[in-house]
Amino acid sequence: MPPNTPSEHQLRILFDGTHAEILRQPELTSIILPLPFLGGQVPFSSKAVPVKTDDEQGWNVYLLPHLGIHLVIGIQPIGDSLESIVEERYRDLLTFIEDNRLYRVWNYIPKINEERGGMENYRAFCSGRSKAFHAIAGDDSVALMPSASGLGCHGEDFIVLALFGPDKVDHIENPLQVPAYRYPKDYGPRPPSFSRGTIIHRGVPISLISGTAAVRGHESVGGDDIRSQTEETIRNLQSILAEREKVVPGLVDEQLHRHFTVYLRDRHDRAVVEELLGAHLLRDRDEVLWLEADICRAELKVEIEVALYPLFGK
Repeated sequence: MPPNTPSEHQLRILFDGTHAEILRQPELTSIILPLPFLGGQVPFSSKAVPVKTDDEQGWNVYLLPHLGIHLVIGIQPIGDSLESIVEERYRDLLTFIEDNRLYRVWNYIPKINEERGGMENYRAFCSGRSKAFHAIAGDDSVALMPSASGLGCHGEDFIVLALFGPDKVDHIENPLQVPAYRYPKDYGPRPPSFSRGTIIHRGVPISLISGTAAVRGHESVGGDDIRSQTEETIRNLQSILAEREKVVPGLVDEQLHRHFTVYLRDRHDRAVVEELLGAHLLRDRDEVLWLEADICRAELKVEIEVALYPLFGK
């Protein structure tokens, strides 16, 4: 290894923070996120190589050698205008990754369902993100939109975690749902800018499924009942996974590690969600991470995402 080249060390993602922060030690970097941890296994904590550490510009980049993917994290105080902060950060992110492709994004938004300046924070976030995609790519912006999740968090920082790299991707949609980027204006001045799933093409494809909730078409369903909402969420996940199989036919799931992250608005709903997941979706070797977080729509109680990647990435 040439002199001054950063060495491989341990990267871990932790929860339960009061605010977002990155703690660096000689052989360990800890990314601490302000969401309550309810149990389970955290994905992507692994050996990593620091590529860029720049807290002033707000982007810190790590190479995950076992997956051949880069992880970037940005932390930015939301200030007076969440919409403008999000637009600025996404323009910066899309420029920063240069000719690489965005594979997956996690967005953590303080007080996601509260209003600021006459607009709900989630809608302000969606507007800023959409403006950034269109500013960078214009009419071709949909082709850049990866799988994503948007959740509430503690603290006062807008947090972006993203995976990116050079591989060809396919973004997939769910036949049971309207693509988010085509939502009507009932949901805000600009629609959400993400796809329902992203498939990264390489020897064994990696599939990253967006945060998925009880939305049929573009409308929330399931009422106030956690059981009904979870059943609809599982139907949506099964539908997206079926679309994935059309893009990568013949891929045997036994070759893959399957990781689920479940976000619960109310931690007391875990027993019901765990029962239904176990009955209809989970397999013996699957791992699940449980977090408490506000969901993008105030009426929604649960959101679930999935990552499927080669077993050597475990």
